[in-house]
Amino acid sequence: MEWKSFSPEIQTIPEFRNSGGNDPRLSISLPDWKGIGIWEKDFPFPGGAAACRVSVDSDAPAELGNKVGALACFRKNDGSFSSMDYLEPIAKKDGTLCFSSVFKRDPDITGVTLKLYFKWAAGTVVFHGARVDGCEAPPDRFVKIVTTRLTPLEKETPEQRRARIVLLLERIKKEVAAPDLILFSEGIPDIGMSLPYSVSAETVPGPTSLLFSEWAKRLNCHIAGGIHEKLEGNFYNTALILDRKGQLAGKYHKVHLTWNESSGGIIPGDTFPVFDLDFGRVGIAICWDNWFGESARMLRLNGAELMLVPIAGDGIPEHRDHVWPARAAEQGMAAAFSACYPSEDGICASRIFNPLGALVAQATENDSFAEGTVNLAERLRTLYLSVPCRGEGRSLYVRERRNGIYQRLDLP
Repeated sequence: MEWKSFSPEIQTIPEFRNSGGNDPRLSISLPDWKGIGIWEKDFPFPGGAAACRVSVDSDAPAELGNKVGALACFRKNDGSFSSMDYLEPIAKKDGTLCFSSVFKRDPDITGVTLKLYFKWAAGTVVFHGARVDGCEAPPDRFVKIVTTRLTPLEKETPEQRRARIVLLLERIKKEVAAPDLILFSEGIPDIGMSLPYSVSAETVPGPTSLLFSEWAKRLNCHIAGGIHEKLEGNFYNTALILDRKGQLAGKYHKVHLTWNESSGGIIPGDTFPVFDLDFGRVGIAICWDNWFGESARMLRLNGAELMLVPIAGDGIPEHRDHVWPARAAEQGMAAAFSACYPSEDGICASRIFNPLGALVAQATENDSFAEGTVNLAERLRTLYLSVPCRGEGRSLYVRERRNGIYQRLDLP
């Protein structure tokens, strides 16, 4: 089947050109920003393949962002669409974009319609090298997460708190088979002790990071949690991730500080890093960060598949029960929370959510933990999002953002 082009019935009509040949160069030219042009072609799903890789190259500069891209639309036996997914954009060395993704074959899928688009910008974009190749299905990536709920005690010292951390880790060792990640709360060695940061802040390496390192090696898992850190004469609210070998895999400085923190001498971080662990890409938001939707969105835009939230607690039960799962669902990103203080209703809950915001596991008892497993490779498609079939928030919420028009977010 040949390539066909089309555009909606609007005043700005794109110009389409097809160079022909085995690898045609397909151009879309827009005289002003109001237009949208689409090239489309049907491909058979590669026979006998468990999955396919859909790819296309372009000369579009990366600055165009979501104004240019490609969709893979999967057809069933009756010709109707089952699902649509955006291809992942990949910036090449020359600054232009190509698009490529691997999709597992769903039941009854017989074909793929590839849609190439350019919209809402004046200029010309050329696509070429479009192909659909059979490949092996991407492997599942099951991650067993353990979230903890360690209650602060009165007149407790950091040394006594770390001893309680060890007791909880010993229980986890006995009761949980092969955990991949254990999450502790914000400021776990000193939270609730009202110590000045000049007393409670630690260096890295330091007492808590070394304890996490020892147990990460012992349990062959990642361990994450918060401390107050002293670094180059400054104090930070910091979250650490230790890898399975006990090495520091990542460190995050809390971006949004409470008044008590900033007036007490803590200074903020200014980035939302994402860390490549052996099971996937992980980002962190600490406590008050979770009240600002930009935190989760920045982590997702930076590639996070799992958000860890070491948190003191959430005073408002409605925020705990509705916003926490929404942080996962609005990004298509799994999330795990570790808390130590109750909300106004007396409930303190450490929770794990899948990328749709569904509760996977929770710990609500004092000095307890909960384990839950999420599959970071699973495509969780739902009806009636943006596409006229089934689509995945993880893709749609990123590729349909209006890059470049959110400047008001930077106003004071």
